Amino acid sequence: MLGFVSKSDKLKILKTADIYIATALFGENFGIVLLEAMAIPMCGYGNEGYHNVLSSSQQLFFHKPYHTENLTNKLDQLISNPHIREQMVDECRLVVKQYDWSILSKDIEKVYLSLL
Repeated sequence: MLGFVSKSDKLKILKTADIYIATALFGENFGIVLLEAMAIPMCGYGNEGYHNVLSSSQQLFFHKPYHTENLTNKLDQLISNPHIREQMVDECRLVVKQYDWSILSKDIEKVYLSLL
């Protein structure tokens, strides 16, 4: 799907997806789109923003932009191997917890208080 998607539509779409493919070539300063999709297996083109939120094993499924053969191979691995998909989802749950606002807000508060 291309273009703007409302939050409610985004959740509906992600709930029906089996695999998320992130094909942004550049422009992601932070991988928020990946964090939003981390309930499902994913692959795509790796950019700096994506690598900020991906674990090292997840990064294996993200390759340089325009390397379509690598992307196709990783997508095929996800489609044909339920075990890899399950592992990725388990790992995604751990990654997402690091970005929970209840945790982040405490970390931000600590930094703020240390500067006073």
